[in-house]
Amino acid sequence: MAERPVYSSIRLPAWVELLLLVLILAVSFAVRWPFRHILLIRDEGEYAYTGQQILRGAIPYLDIYTRKLHSRFTCWPGSSGWPARTG
Repeated sequence: MAERPVYSSIRLPAWVELLLLVLILAVSFAVRWPFRHILLIRDEGEYAYTGQQILRGAIPYLDIYTRKLHSRFTCWPGSSGWPARTG
């Protein structure tokens, strides 16, 4: 019987983790900056609208139809500074 490989968890120092986080945020900001005048791009409007409806009490896949996974629009209202515009 072959032995199982032992995986050790390698933890980076806290300053390296913080540096990686800052780097990821900086790249995300740099990519998004040219589109700052556009409120919502591509699928963001759908995420914002569906998330807003969930906050108003709608049940996903019952009251709101979407083919996307629920995690996308349940995270959007909390992270977005722009509420979706409705009627």
